Amino acid sequence: TNGSANVPTWANATESPDAPRWWQSPWFGNFAVTNGTDWIYHEHYGWLYVAFDGTNGFWFWQEDLGWLWTRNDLYPHLYGQRDGWYYYLGTGGDRVFFFRYSDGTWVDVARDSDR
Repeated sequence: TNGSANVPTWANATESPDAPRWWQSPWFGNFAVTNGTDWIYHEHYGWLYVAFDGTNGFWFWQEDLGWLWTRNDLYPHLYGQRDGWYYYLGTGGDRVFFFRYSDGTWVDVARDSDR
């Protein structure tokens, strides 16, 4: 990994001046880091385990979708280890929406608050 998600160089993020440990990425959105681990809490995806790929992309594990890979010049496209390419559409209410290219279906993922 990148040593720790505490300094998220993979996201080109800056720390929010109003919320310690919350970071703002111009392309990946807002997320909080947990001290001493590679877990983050993303404003839309919920809890993610982040693993830097050693170049300019990163893998992250999301409970409903498994391992996903992306980088700043591809996002909102994500490559899923199980199902191939996804497109992150956005959120609506307490739902997160993706389009899965392999079968042409929309995927509706519940945020952590729904569990």
